[in-house]
Amino acid sequence: MLSLLIVFYHYKFNSNNIFFKSLFQFKFYNALIILVTISLLYSLNFNYGINKTFNIVLNIPFLLVLQNYFGTVNFKNNMMAFSAVGAVCFFCLIIVVLIKPFDQSQPYSFELFRWSHVIFARTFSLIYFVLLIFFIHSKKKIYQWISASLILTVLIQLYISNLRTASVGVLLFTILILIYAVWKRQFNNLTTKLLLSVFTLLIIFIYFVPQSKYFSDRYLETVKIFTNEVPQNSGITTRFISYEKSIDIVKDRPIFGTGVGGFKGYKEDKFLSYLKYPHNIFLEFQVELGIFGLIFFLFYLFFISKFLYKHNVYIMLVWMYTLWLALFAKDIGSNFLVFIPLIFYGSPYESDKLKEFFAPNKNSGVLPTNSSSILE
Repeated sequence: MLSLLIVFYHYKFNSNNIFFKSLFQFKFYNALIILVTISLLYSLNFNYGINKTFNIVLNIPFLLVLQNYFGTVNFKNNMMAFSAVGAVCFFCLIIVVLIKPFDQSQPYSFELFRWSHVIFARTFSLIYFVLLIFFIHSKKKIYQWISASLILTVLIQLYISNLRTASVGVLLFTILILIYAVWKRQFNNLTTKLLLSVFTLLIIFIYFVPQSKYFSDRYLETVKIFTNEVPQNSGITTRFISYEKSIDIVKDRPIFGTGVGGFKGYKEDKFLSYLKYPHNIFLEFQVELGIFGLIFFLFYLFFISKFLYKHNVYIMLVWMYTLWLALFAKDIGSNFLVFIPLIFYGSPYESDKLKEFFAPNKNSGVLPTNSSSILE
C-alpha cells in the first residue's frame, strides 16, 4: 500500500518523469497481469486465487518504487550507507544471540518475539552478497575492514537463522563469486587475508558455540540428500511430496493449469490444502498458469540473464541466488526478488549513474575506471 501511495505521488507531482524506463518493462508487467487475471477466471480455488493475484500484482508498484530510488540515489555517500547497514547488522546480531527469535519446529506460528527465519535469512543473505561485492571492489583499507566485519556478523546471523536453502545457496554462490574475482585478478593481499580471517572466525563460531539438537539435526537431514539417505525432516519430505503431486497435476492439466491459486486443495487433497503452493517457482508457473505461464517465465529468464551477463557478472550471480531460493520455498508473489533485475532494465542503466556503479566494461569484466570514486 505504501508503494501504491508513492507511485500515486510520483505521477501526480512528477508527470513528466514516467516510471517505465523501457518497452520490455511495460510489456512484461502488462503480460504478467493479463496472464494471472485470465487464469483467475478458471481457477479451481477462486477465493485463494484472488489473494494470490493481489500479492503478485502489488509487487509491481514496489519494483517501480525501487527503480525510482536507484535512479536518484547518490552512491557516493558510502559512510552513511555503511553506518545504516552496520547499525542494523550489529543490532540484529545482539537480538539473535540473546533472544534467539527463530523457531523452525512450529511453522506458521506467530508470536511477539518470534522472527521469520525465512524472511530474515533471505534479506540478510542479499545484504551479505552486496557487502561481498563491495568488499571485492573496494580500494580503501577502511572500507575493506568495515565490510569484512559486517560480512562476519551477517554470516553468523545466517547460520543461526538455520534457513538451509540460504546457507547452501550462500556457500555455493560465494564460491562462484570468488572464483570469478580470482579469474579477473581483483584480489590483493589484504582482501585475501581479510576473507580468510572472516571464514576462519565463522568456522570457530560454528564449532565452539553450542546449538540445540533440533538445530543441528536440520543440517544433518540436509546432508542425507547428497548421501542417498532418506531424510526424516518434515520440511524436506514435504518438498518431495509437493514436487510429486505437482508433476501429477501437470499431467492432468498441462495446457492451462489449475488457474492461479488452484494448487491449494486440488481435488480436495488435504495435503495440498495445507501446503498451498508447490514451493518451486518453475512448477508453480506450470501448475497454475499452464504451459503459457512457464514459457512466459522462461522468456523472462532468457532476456534478464542475457542483459545481466552483458553488464555485470557479479549482479547476475546474485540474481541467480534469488532464483535458487525460489526453487525451494514460497510462491510467485513472495519471490519478487527474482524480478528485481527489471528495475535496472532500460534507460537508467544506459544513461545515468547506475551504469557507473552496476555496469562493468564489457571487455574487461571489471568496474569502469570512472566508478573508482564511488567504491573508494
